[in-house]
Amino acid sequence: MIQIRYFGVILAIVIFLFGCVTPPPFEDNHSIANNSFIPTVNTTDISVAHNNLGFNLFHKLTQPGKNLFISPSSISFALGMVHSGAAGQTEIDMAKVLSIQTIDQPDLANFNLIKALGEDKSVELSIADSIWLDDGFSIKPDYQKNMEKYYLARISNVDFSNPQSATTVNGWVSDNTRGKITKIIDPPLDGVEAILINAVYFKGKWTSPFNASLTTNRTFTFSDGQTKQIAMMQKKSSFDYLENDQFQAVRLPYGNQSLAMYVFLPKQPLIGSQKIEDFVQNMDSAKWNDWLGSFSHESGTVILPKFKMEYSTELDEQLKQLGMASAFSDNADFSNMAIEPVKISRVIHKTYIETNEEGSEAAAVTAVVMVATSAPGPYTPPKEFYMDVNRPFFFAIQDDKTGEILFMGVVNDPTAS
Repeated sequence: MIQIRYFGVILAIVIFLFGCVTPPPFEDNHSIANNSFIPTVNTTDISVAHNNLGFNLFHKLTQPGKNLFISPSSISFALGMVHSGAAGQTEIDMAKVLSIQTIDQPDLANFNLIKALGEDKSVELSIADSIWLDDGFSIKPDYQKNMEKYYLARISNVDFSNPQSATTVNGWVSDNTRGKITKIIDPPLDGVEAILINAVYFKGKWTSPFNASLTTNRTFTFSDGQTKQIAMMQKKSSFDYLENDQFQAVRLPYGNQSLAMYVFLPKQPLIGSQKIEDFVQNMDSAKWNDWLGSFSHESGTVILPKFKMEYSTELDEQLKQLGMASAFSDNADFSNMAIEPVKISRVIHKTYIETNEEGSEAAAVTAVVMVATSAPGPYTPPKEFYMDVNRPFFFAIQDDKTGEILFMGVVNDPTAS
């Protein structure tokens, strides 16, 4: 029987949001609502594919009462490198899970997206890829050429039987996440033939920061009905805003507004049968795009918790459930990558995020339809809205020019790191 050699896939992402300007008491957040957040770069298909994978994994990973934070971008870029080496049924299965069956040249599409995401110089956004090969294991020249051309991947040889190899790999991860994620793997790594890594780093200032002097302790209500006093930022201004019978949502832009945080807050009650998990389970790319096309410019007040979060998970089982089991099996076909047969052993994902008055994040809460007991009647938004994010919410950070969702998360407890 042919011995299948293990192929580890490591995903590492981080987001760190910071800024330094104090705004006037009331100011316009420079709406782009008239553009309906329609991507202006021809990367829509690959961004939709990334977003689809993000929502599908998000549904699998959501747990009652737990915080969750992933990067659809990082996961998609890392698995995109792996897919490029797949063949036969393994390639077919991976393409379906990655939603790239109809994309003619997915590697080129990823390359164009990476270029487009790096165009906004008012924020810091870096995307880095690397491939680490065990001494004695080689990849095919065409595959190496594609990885260097389309993913700008650094390709290095290491001795995975030496514990120092983990230190070397983790050093690259730390360097490319500015020290926010310092470790993605642990020794021993005996038997590992290759590790493919993607790292995403983001640092952005709010286009219009929150005034720190207005931050006060306020009551946050958890899904189980318990409450806690936490630091809440607040701002009265003009925002791109959406409200219906299911939720409130606000757009909070960074820098020159190409990137923005979307905070979705489900309507109360959010206890019992109508929890944030139900809201999230009903979200998908189609609803997301419909909602983003419905925002309008409104005056109002946003109250948002400060929070810092780290998240770590392995995606093996979720990817198998979505249809990628063949890539983890002894029958895996990665013959476009290497002569020696390999399979995926683990897919590790870690994230980090911090949000405060100066910089980045907050919450674009829950984007799924809440569970309703009856069909709601028509809703008329007030002239001035009031959005108090004082209970679990969904948020996402998107590059509006490409439509790429870089990060998405659920905050059940802003104080839990």
